[in-house]
Amino acid sequence: MTSFVSVLSSPEKVPTRSIVLLAVAGFASQAMVRVTDSLLPQIAIDFGTTVGEASIVVAAYAVGHGAIQLIIGPFGDRFGKYRTVATMCALATILVALCGTVQSLSALAVARFASGVAAGWIIPLSMAYVGDVTPYARRQPILGRYLTGQISGQLFGQAAGGVLGDLFGWAMFSSSSRQCLRSRPRGSSSSS
Repeated sequence: MTSFVSVLSSPEKVPTRSIVLLAVAGFASQAMVRVTDSLLPQIAIDFGTTVGEASIVVAAYAVGHGAIQLIIGPFGDRFGKYRTVATMCALATILVALCGTVQSLSALAVARFASGVAAGWIIPLSMAYVGDVTPYARRQPILGRYLTGQISGQLFGQAAGGVLGDLFGWAMFSSSSRQCLRSRPRGSSSSS
């Protein structure tokens, strides 16, 4: 019978750096899931709607995030799990930035859906990668450490959404340009 200590000190190499980076990606992915929850009142006010109607942005993200997971396995196998996760992290970053530039609630829902689709690849393919590169005897404790990043992201996302939303507004990337567009009277040109 193998003891837990001997399993952890096994001489078989595990790519620790890549697993840590995947845990950071899992953290960010799960933070994106929850960040909008506490921003819903601000989003509703900004778009002149109710919190209930604004919640479409949460539902859109969840649907995109969950639905894509039904088909991603073969892509990860074909193109490499680690490379695919890195690509989807970059795409998710761009799409999240796009969320801050939208001018309507429906556009925000579409952008959140797209960012959910991109982020939906990160955790399942990361877990599959950890399973591929970790010896069976060491897999459970290493997966546990990886999942700590994911779970921390869920907790952090909701809290950070509230704090950062209060400090900078929900659309941190473009709040000043949105405010300029709103404050200009209708029918005026940029030269007046």
